[in-house]
Order: sequence, then C-alpha cells, then structure tokens
Amino acid sequence: MGRQIEVREQSPLRTLYYWGALFIVLLIADDATFGWIFWALAQINPFISAAAALVIYWSIGYWITIRGLKPDPGKVAGWFLRRLQLERKNPELRAREERLKSKITSLAVGIPMSLLFGGVLTTLWLRHRNVIDDHQARRVAFWLCGLYALEFGLIHGLGIGGSIFFARQ
Repeated sequence: MGRQIEVREQSPLRTLYYWGALFIVLLIADDATFGWIFWALAQINPFISAAAALVIYWSIGYWITIRGLKPDPGKVAGWFLRRLQLERKNPELRAREERLKSKITSLAVGIPMSLLFGGVLTTLWLRHRNVIDDHQARRVAFWLCGLYALEFGLIHGLGIGGSIFFARQ
C-alpha cells in the first residue's frame, strides 16, 4: 500500500516554484532525452527538423500507445512506457503530478493535458479509467500523439533548434 502524501496550503510563490519544477522534470525526462537530436538536425534546416520530429514522434507515439493497450507491450514498447512513467523522487512533485493525472477524466480535459504529458500517457490514462474503450483509444491516440508531436516539432525543430540555427547565421 502506498504512502499518502499530505499537501498543505502554500504560498502562491511556493506553488509556482513546484509547478515550474514539475515542468522542468517533464522537460528533462522527455525533451532533453531526444530533443537535442532535432536541435542538431535543425542546424541543417529547421523546417526539415520540425517535419522529421512530427513524423517520428507521431508514429512512434502511436505505436507505443497501441502496444501499451495490450497486456504485454513487448520489450521495446515496455522500455519506452517505463521511461515515460518515471517515479518522481520528490514527494511534493509526485503528489502534484498525481493530482494532475487524476483530473484527466474526460477527453475534453485529455486534449490540453496531452500537451503536457504527451499523447501516449494521456490516452493510456483515459483507457485505464474506462473513459474510453480500446477502439476509441486507438482513434484518440492517433490525434493526441499527433498533437503532442506537433508541439514537440515546433518547440525543438523550429523553436530551440531554429533559434540556434538563426543565431549562427
């Protein structure tokens, strides 16, 4: 049985600090792991980098989600799923992330949350909570993974990578 973390009322500044810390942890867990590849590719052409990120993240995200819907996702998909569902060491960050996850109770909430958590986890959380069935999860995953891939491509291919490219010109 897991321990319950009591989150007490805090100042707005401390709340802002923990939201910022959660954002940075999520950024490092995903974006810094693979984002640098698209920053480097953007040095050739930022638009090619953004397009490559969109295609790669959309297709791999969708594949991982489909595999994640199965009882045994397999070794490769299982590795990605474990990496995406990292256990936060800081109890306050973990509690905040769990509260965010608990708010994903409908597709309307899942769409904007997929920009933060990605299409894979958001779809799997919706399915785990029986908000959608397996057939709906496949359709939802297609669009949520695409939305996250678009965000990732814009941030890393055109945003960070493009900024580096244009700064070097």
